[in-house]
Amino acid sequence: MVDAKLREMVDAFSSGGVFTKDDNSLDEYLAQIIDRDKNALYLVDNQLRPEVVPAMVGVILSIKQGRLVQKLDSANRATQLWFMVLAIGSLILGTIQIVLGYVCR
Repeated sequence: MVDAKLREMVDAFSSGGVFTKDDNSLDEYLAQIIDRDKNALYLVDNQLRPEVVPAMVGVILSIKQGRLVQKLDSANRATQLWFMVLAIGSLILGTIQIVLGYVCR
């Protein structure tokens, strides 16, 4: 007999809904796939089969990696913005220093 979580996971992969699941659900799916003993993977009738397990793990890890890259990219943009503000500020202050140096001679 198939438990409800396994059925939900199989349905999510079948319908493409796995791409919209949150990270916690993906972690649960990954734990379900990895923790199952090999005999339990030989399920039939629209359920988990051993030949699809590597593909499922690959899809989950790809989704998680893509989300991590998006988070890092967003953080990188914020850091770049701050460095640009600092660089422009230093250029302005340098220009003011040069102007004051010529004026105060």
